[in-house]
Amino acid sequence: AAMAREVARRGFNVILVARNSSKLETIRDQILSECPKTQVDIVVFDMASGFGDAPNTLKLIKEKCEEINKRDVSLLTHFAGITDVGGYFELPPALIRDLIELKCVSYPLMTRYIGEKML
Repeated sequence: AAMAREVARRGFNVILVARNSSKLETIRDQILSECPKTQVDIVVFDMASGFGDAPNTLKLIKEKCEEINKRDVSLLTHFAGITDVGGYFELPPALIRDLIELKCVSYPLMTRYIGEKML
């Protein structure tokens, strides 16, 4: 949220992407109260949904990126994560897989699909 607010202060429009629509709306309202001329769009997407036995498919990730790519994207940052994971040897193997899926699959694919349009 802090990064999005700072980007808006510098005159950029913002696209917020996260799984929790109410938190996105709160952040959008905060940005608009400080930077009323900023365009703030919301895309609800849980990068961790379906993990475990059925991770996000390439198709779903690409569809969400295509939704984002309908806008003009100048800067792309990633902050999604899985919190409160604990010590490594205390983690269930499924959670380890989910962390790898998030950081090593979803992030790079979103960067590829959105980044190629930024060029």
